[in-house]
Amino acid sequence: MIYLKKARHYIYPLVYSFDNSICTEKYIKINGKNYGDEIATAFLNYLKNHIPEIVYYDDFMFDVPDKIRFLKSATHASNEELKEDSFLSDKKNLLWHDIFNDLLIGSRKKRAGKEPKSDINFQRDIVDCSDEDAVDQRLSSINDYLNTVITKDWEDITGGKTVFDRFSVEKVTGSNPNFADFCLKVKAKDRTFSLHERSKGCRWFFFFKVLTDIRTNRSKSGIIFLLDEPASNLHIHPQEKILQSLQKLSSFDKNSVIYSTHSPYLIEETHVDNLFIVRNEASDCDDPKILCSKISQLDKGSDELVRSVEPILQKVVMNQVKQLGKNWQERILKICNTTKETGIIAESVQKIINLVQTIF
Repeated sequence: MIYLKKARHYIYPLVYSFDNSICTEKYIKINGKNYGDEIATAFLNYLKNHIPEIVYYDDFMFDVPDKIRFLKSATHASNEELKEDSFLSDKKNLLWHDIFNDLLIGSRKKRAGKEPKSDINFQRDIVDCSDEDAVDQRLSSINDYLNTVITKDWEDITGGKTVFDRFSVEKVTGSNPNFADFCLKVKAKDRTFSLHERSKGCRWFFFFKVLTDIRTNRSKSGIIFLLDEPASNLHIHPQEKILQSLQKLSSFDKNSVIYSTHSPYLIEETHVDNLFIVRNEASDCDDPKILCSKISQLDKGSDELVRSVEPILQKVVMNQVKQLGKNWQERILKICNTTKETGIIAESVQKIINLVQTIF
């Protein structure tokens, strides 16, 4: 491994064996020399420990089970049948195991103001914990953290309006004593709802925050988030707020965000070198030919560049016009009365000119 750490500029061809594959060997080749499975495994482990996770979401609409079930550790060895419980082994249930871990780590981090111990675990610290007071305190901290992450940003998006007062993770009573069951509830105006009873926008935003901001608690080496058309179901103002969330998410240490969008309101126009045009040049949908080009490298004046940039320019113009007054009547009057001034109008126009010059 010492040799591999130094050989940063070499090319490493890797060969893997998969189930039902004709390839039965796995090796690594460095500068033409073959190394066996042991070196390959060590090398892959090194990469795994030093590169970010890659997390892909094509949507943020996940179901929340009626209950999230854990098997108490004391029963693991004594009853194999319990492990086959349909709730316990369900993929959605296992997904929420990881989310609950993220919430517990995040709540500890928020309370301590620093990175918590790496061995924090929902199974051990809540499910298998015999101290009921400690369990209640930890669940309370989880709920405080969950609402800090979600409620403030949701109110910012909706202008202070909210369809909920509080989210809460709660224990479910009356279940099999070998299991520990939990549920997620939404409380609003002295009533309790399930998340699926809230609006689609509310549900989307909840899962967006859980699977991005809260998800970062799980990784030590950073995360590369791959998102397909985030916030496509939201209106313009919420999309602008989601863009701010994506900017904040990518500002976390070692994190990156790569996403596709058709909305100009999800494009950060001040960083042109981060913008790419992705297109399929194949006429046959079954045999796609996907090309990706930096927007700054497209032929200047080309129809493709004009089509790509026009929505961005419209957004920039609208944002600059909005700064001229509190409402549209005030803005239009300002434009009509000050077209010959050199103050704010000139500054707004200059920002548009600067972007045009950068791209064209």
